[in-house]
Parts: sequence; structure tokens; C-alpha cells
Amino acid sequence: MELPGYRTVDAEAWPNDHGDVLSPHFFDPPPDLPAALDDGPALRHRLTHFTARAGGGPRRDVGETPSRRP
Repeated sequence: MELPGYRTVDAEAWPNDHGDVLSPHFFDPPPDLPAALDDGPALRHRLTHFTARAGGGPRRDVGETPSRRP
């Protein structure tokens, strides 16, 4: 697999010069999602509120990012 900017350190780990590391992980249990995957608007809405309640969300100090919604 080609990962520009990353180097292979073992069969399943690729770090870059910024300290980021890509590594695949397998999780057997089904995801605990607040809405069905085929209901994009409800899933987006509920995950947005979940993230906000946890203190996450867009960072205003790095500028606005364009919406990915159509």
C-alpha cells in the first residue's frame, strides 16, 4: 500500500514526520450508533449533539471549514 508521507515501521504501522501513526485495528462488537447508517440526516444530527455535549466540535481558532453536506 502506498501512503505518501508515511513510512513502514512494521507490517501494520506507518508513522509520518509529524508523529501521526496509521495502524489498522479490528473491533468485533457492532458500533453503538445513535441512528441507522441508512438515515444520514438523523445520524449526522445525533452525532453532532453527542459530540457537542462531550465538549467537541469545530475549533474556531483555526478558521472555518466548509460543510461537507450537499
